[in-house]
Amino acid sequence: SAPYPSAAHPQATSAQYAPRAGSTATSGTAAGWAPEASGASGWTGDTNATQPLGPLGAPLQPGYFGMPYSGAQPSRSKRTTGPGASTVAIGAGLAILAGALVLLLSSSGLLHLGGYTGATAWAAAGGILGLVIIISGLRGRSSGALGFFAVVVLLVAGAFSLAPQANSWSLARNSNWTPTGVADAAEGFSIAAGKGTVDLRQFAGSTPLTQDVAIPLSLAAADVTVLLPDDIPVTVQNQLAFARVDNGGVENSNPPLGTSSYTLNDGAQGHSIVLQIHAAAGHVNLEIAESGAQQ
Repeated sequence: SAPYPSAAHPQATSAQYAPRAGSTATSGTAAGWAPEASGASGWTGDTNATQPLGPLGAPLQPGYFGMPYSGAQPSRSKRTTGPGASTVAIGAGLAILAGALVLLLSSSGLLHLGGYTGATAWAAAGGILGLVIIISGLRGRSSGALGFFAVVVLLVAGAFSLAPQANSWSLARNSNWTPTGVADAAEGFSIAAGKGTVDLRQFAGSTPLTQDVAIPLSLAAADVTVLLPDDIPVTVQNQLAFARVDNGGVENSNPPLGTSSYTLNDGAQGHSIVLQIHAAAGHVNLEIAESGAQQ
């Protein structure tokens, strides 16, 4: 039987499959069909043809008998990756250096921040992380872990900026603070990433206050216990962001996000301590000490 068009004979055309005169057209290799001889051997076909044809004169489909397929290829979705371990490490290192530089300049007296040293240091670290995130975005990468670190740093900076800090602050360590007097207490205490105790029992009724004393307490990712006298009024003012303040053994007495205010030692007389708590991702435990308790 006559061969069909194949990769070896790509130029087979309808003229080569024309029926003989006087015959009835049938399919396959019936007697009525014969290729038109066009060469001494093999199939050469019509050299003027521009598209190969099938056995019955129909154009070959793409991919049939070796004909190349020219259809659209499925596109691959581009996956966005994170900034990479090296970028995260570099960003964290630069952020730490920026915060340390602010603290160093402030402690040496070259930079005067008006009591906002901690807030400025954390804000500088957050700015460095933001810059690294922008660079990662320009490279077509997501923020990854850098975004999480930046949010945490900004929360800490926000907590420190709610009230100015003076000489009493602690970073990543355990600290105890006992103000030496009203002026010292009014400057407040700040702590981040640590654990501490604030002792205010020296303001007991045996040495009555001549005026109300506002004591700011700022913390971020820290756990602080505040010891309060039981014979003078204490007003607690809270500004919390995912933090908890427990008083009198009653837990979760304040909303995790928002403000609240209440008074302790309702039966006490005289001027009061106003404890201003600014906390982000931390815990404060208020303990009422008995009068005359050993300090």
